[in-house]
Amino acid sequence: MAAPEPAGLSGAGQRVLGIAMLAIGLWIGEVLPMGVTAVLVVMSLMISGAVPGFQEALIGLSGPVPYFLIAVLTICGPER
Repeated sequence: MAAPEPAGLSGAGQRVLGIAMLAIGLWIGEVLPMGVTAVLVVMSLMISGAVPGFQEALIGLSGPVPYFLIAVLTICGPER
């Protein structure tokens, strides 16, 4: 909210950008488990009105990249 408005970005785009920045901060800081943060991001997208519905909030999971990243994190994740 305090940052200058990017030129040509709609209100919904600004909300998506803000939620993405929040998600990155939560993932980097490991404030919440990754799964909880992911659910929080999807819910935030819907509640803020950044996307019209649930299917649009999940569209990022429709490609192969998220599943590749999940597999890499599973294989190379922290030792327990």
